[in-house]
Amino acid sequence: LNAQGTTFLIIEHDMDFIMSHCNPVIALSAGEMIFEGTPEEAQANTILLDAYLGAQASD
Repeated sequence: LNAQGTTFLIIEHDMDFIMSHCNPVIALSAGEMIFEGTPEEAQANTILLDAYLGAQASD
């Protein structure tokens, strides 16, 4: 359906699912958009990692 121009809104906390099925990825925290980009950019974004993991992944 995406190839036909259909847009989907998926609200999900399963990041593996999101990273394999969604582009772009948009993340909200406390009702505010904190990230918009590709799945690859999401996996490298420190603000997004801090919001969802509580600390940078390298900590």
